Amino acid sequence: MYNVYNQRSYLQYRLKLSYEDRILENTNQWIYTNDLVRRVKGSKSGIVEAIHDLTKNEYLESKKESNMIFYKRKDDVVSNEGFKRLMSVHQWNYDQILNAIKKTPKLSTKKGKLSSKAKPIVKHLEYLLDRDSILMARINYQKNLEIIPKKIAYQRISMINELVTKVMKTINTKYEKDITLIQESFQNHEKKLTFKI
Repeated sequence: MYNVYNQRSYLQYRLKLSYEDRILENTNQWIYTNDLVRRVKGSKSGIVEAIHDLTKNEYLESKKESNMIFYKRKDDVVSNEGFKRLMSVHQWNYDQILNAIKKTPKLSTKKGKLSSKAKPIVKHLEYLLDRDSILMARINYQKNLEIIPKKIAYQRISMINELVTKVMKTINTKYEKDITLIQESFQNHEKKLTFKI
């Protein structure tokens, strides 16, 4: 795992997440590893690491033909075990934000802008909230198609909401004066989500 509040590591972390998004965009059909790496573009080792993480967390399935490995996006329901693993990664990410908040007394400068220490925290938080929105939308989509039982869908959405609520409550309490600044930052750096459900 990266220390996302070290600038270099933060950029590596964001690059890995960018790889994951582009991998998911390009795996609606079976695709050979090298072809996928060429489509995603970037560091081969970084892309392969992202592929392995997505496979481990059950976002991708793989098959071997001769000496070649092919990957395809899993559009079916993630198992309970896979979802627990995914949530442990989410928990780690939110814990990083909470730890950084403890060490950051304020987010704004005297001029009323985000400080250099605050920017990576806010950017990381925004990214996590985007990812969780996609995940909840996907769970709702699967529930509406009756691919996943309503009870399990509600349990999973509740788990996500619990994590989000915990960190947002801490931020609202500690940075009450900076909430408007955080919201403006989210709007100014709105991420285009190219991967669709």
